[in-house]
Amino acid sequence: MGGAGGLGGLLNITQEANTGKDPTAKKFGNTPEVTVNTGNLLPNPMGGTVPVNLPQKQKNLESKSAQNILDTFDSQNEQIAKDSGQNKITDFNIYVEPGTSKSYGGSHPSPKTGETKHYEDNITLNINTAPLSSGKPSHGGPNEAVGLTDAEVVESYEDRTKNWNAGQTSGEALSRALSFSLQPNTAQDPNLSTKPMQEWWKNGHKDYINGNPDFSKNEPVTNGLQLDHWGGMQSKTQASDHNPNSNGSGTLFLNYMHDKLGYSWDQITSAKGNTLGEKYQSLTGKSGKQGFQNFLQALPTKTLANGQTVLNLPPDGNPFQNQN
Repeated sequence: MGGAGGLGGLLNITQEANTGKDPTAKKFGNTPEVTVNTGNLLPNPMGGTVPVNLPQKQKNLESKSAQNILDTFDSQNEQIAKDSGQNKITDFNIYVEPGTSKSYGGSHPSPKTGETKHYEDNITLNINTAPLSSGKPSHGGPNEAVGLTDAEVVESYEDRTKNWNAGQTSGEALSRALSFSLQPNTAQDPNLSTKPMQEWWKNGHKDYINGNPDFSKNEPVTNGLQLDHWGGMQSKTQASDHNPNSNGSGTLFLNYMHDKLGYSWDQITSAKGNTLGEKYQSLTGKSGKQGFQNFLQALPTKTLANGQTVLNLPPDGNPFQNQN
């Protein structure tokens, strides 16, 4: 899930993970598949660590976030592996650090050339959690830590097969849609779900499913990639994971495929093709262009008092649930 990523330091919660205090260890064995780190030390890219002074209140929030991840990780990883149609990745290392109310999310480093064990051995995920908002306990902070983690785990499985691109429309949309299905609480955060969906509709609901309408012929291109207006790298066929319009429409389209058309997540994740439209075609036999038109017609809308038409979405952004 797009967002600025960083690293956190070590806390005793790491030791709890290694001693099997994770409640799900009873089901999956006494060696949990994750080590969660937080606290007041940030790893230095040049080696060693850099001390960072965090307010005690923030330390408490990060500790709670880490514990929430620990309590659920093994079972979530098991389900994501099943939904991805893959064998389970068995070793994750997660760093939790504070984000802000306007900048939170997750990231994970891509493998280096020749790094064959990247997808099996000590995958690093960086989770930035926002402070709890007054009056909105479901948005940010520990309550969303598991959902943000799930999204990065989904992208780790995407990277493993290279069937989905975590840095572009297809992979970002899948990480959101699948993590939302696992963690409905995260889907209730409008910054992650309904806001980008409504932005896409308001901005002309362009077809990011079959290509990238934002790709510019006038901007430099290196190895097929071009910097977009949001700081991501887009291609001619797919927008970047920083593009709110493609993120919103892609997530909605995958919900349409899963909840309206009735395809299972493992069918969707196994579908071949570059764009979401190509994956749709591989499953349905119909063109991606036709799929996009059918999708537009299935979206519920409403007209506001000022005459503006907007999407008629529930709080979690998925209008297709219970429709198949």
